[in-house]
Amino acid sequence: MEQRKGIERLSTVTLDPSFTYQVADIYADPTSFDQRIITALKARYSSQLNRLFDELRLEIRHNALMVYTPKFTRHLFPAFVTADSIGEIDDGYLSLCKACLLGYSLPILALDDWADQGSPLDSLTLSEGIHSIYSAQVILHGLPNGEALVIYLNQVYSQITESILFELESRYRFIQVDLETDFEHGYYRSLCGYLSAFVGATLLYYNQPISECMRRYLRLFGVLRQVVDEIADVEEDLSQGNVTLPFLFAHQQVNLQGHFQRFWQGRLAFSGIHNILLETGAYEACYAMAMRLYERTCQLQEELKQEYPRLFPILGMFYDLKLCQLLRIQRNSWQDNLKKYR
Repeated sequence: MEQRKGIERLSTVTLDPSFTYQVADIYADPTSFDQRIITALKARYSSQLNRLFDELRLEIRHNALMVYTPKFTRHLFPAFVTADSIGEIDDGYLSLCKACLLGYSLPILALDDWADQGSPLDSLTLSEGIHSIYSAQVILHGLPNGEALVIYLNQVYSQITESILFELESRYRFIQVDLETDFEHGYYRSLCGYLSAFVGATLLYYNQPISECMRRYLRLFGVLRQVVDEIADVEEDLSQGNVTLPFLFAHQQVNLQGHFQRFWQGRLAFSGIHNILLETGAYEACYAMAMRLYERTCQLQEELKQEYPRLFPILGMFYDLKLCQLLRIQRNSWQDNLKKYR
């Protein structure tokens, strides 16, 4: 099986020099591989993370920063790896990352939490969100290609908010979409847009083009990430009335609507739905669909190596992390007990 030599590029920037891996290593022990990657990334970029979070403490309420720090970190890793591959992480680039966190990550995460909780946004949250977006715009306009960065990030932000609003409108409704042929539209169009936002903004900062193939590759990550996370969070999502779940798309020949209605009415425990998904093969069908999405990203990487020779296959590491989680969930009988590594 092909060795993922892109990790050697990562090791040249002071990660463990022996840190290379094969895809076979992921299948052998996905948990160990997952932990090694995350540990190596945290060690490599600790100084940049500390500096950014020190600056964010001046902009964001302490409790909000504490809540979102793990997700901010997850958003930053693909950006740092991209910057290391095509340029260097200088002061201007860290300012870009700060703007992305303030103007993209923070308001999106707050909006997503609000959507999950179903409670009205308080005035403090609204005012802070507006202030953070304004602060981000000021930072971006002071950077090279500032106008292009603002336009690009606003597009991603708009797509994400549309997806969240679609999710709210679809609560407690039975939605069916052919995910594999229509994944770039509707609900899944730009969920998990942080890879598109951060990697795309990084490419613009370093005067690199964002080809249509690259845009498709980044969108596919959003779909793959969302599918894997929704398999892991199926009980939580059903409890919130979200039925735009991957097994609906992957296994539409099974009519699950009646079971969902009984669950929402309190007449069926989740264990009952879980057993139905096992018995009908819905989980397996969903797993197979996610694997096809993963394989499609691997095919795109081969094309992108010609356009971005310094960036591939290193960026594929984040897709491999999603593969780790997918394998973990399957081996734990479709329960993910290690979400802290997501």
